[in-house]
Amino acid sequence: MNNLEQAVMDAHTAFWQGYAERDLDKRFSVCADDVTFFGTGIHERAVGKFQYREMNEQGLKQSPQPFKITLIWHHLRIFGDIAWVEGDSEWAQGIGGRISKDLIRQTTILKLEKGKWLVKHVHGSEP
Repeated sequence: MNNLEQAVMDAHTAFWQGYAERDLDKRFSVCADDVTFFGTGIHERAVGKFQYREMNEQGLKQSPQPFKITLIWHHLRIFGDIAWVEGDSEWAQGIGGRISKDLIRQTTILKLEKGKWLVKHVHGSEP
């Protein structure tokens, strides 16, 4: 992996692992102000960092314990100042004293802004 690819994947990792670690400051430190998100359910959508962070804060209230995200596979493409990372990951979460493992399909689009790769759009869903 070259330096450019590594920089994109570092931002991608901070974004997803920040969520798993329940560290929203880490997660949103790599998000653009105009980030957008949509997920599986009709209510799972956000426009802008404020709205998206609010959604994540509600998720933390419902499930405050850290969990593990394991990237099963990914494909990275870089087109100038735009990068696209798609892949599948396994989310292993403790729910009701048991470990629940879910397959999550995710696409993360990042843009290079002022020398920093920032998340601009996210799609995460259960296939």
